[in-house]
Amino acid sequence: MRNKRVTPYILFIIMIFIAYIVLMRSGNSSLAATITNILYDKKVQILTLVFLALLLGSLIVLTRRFWIGSATFLIIVSITSIANYEKVTYRNEGILPSDLLMASSLNKILTMLNPVFIIVSVVILGLMSLGHKSLNSSN
Repeated sequence: MRNKRVTPYILFIIMIFIAYIVLMRSGNSSLAATITNILYDKKVQILTLVFLALLLGSLIVLTRRFWIGSATFLIIVSITSIANYEKVTYRNEGILPSDLLMASSLNKILTMLNPVFIIVSVVILGLMSLGHKSLNSSN
């Protein structure tokens, strides 16, 4: 019985460290450079870990399900790391707070995307929502 109480906490910590390493590696640096960066500025790294823990914890609380909150967290981390990797590859700089202001000009951004991609994304999100509702109604 004790293992069932401890397991979510261990998984919580493991997911935070996985997200942390994925985000650190998204800067196109070598593994040695990543480890040097982690060891160099410990205060920033601890703050990053605390932020990731708060984000994961809030998603678990909002969804009231450990696995759904964790999956959402890992999806957000994956999207962020892929976007950061692509931006570093093409512009030699990571995602900056000023980049987030572009979210207000969503119409201009959507014109750069292929309409098929947008339609497929909306269909997948709709199917995921329906699947989630059907799972909840069967319980």
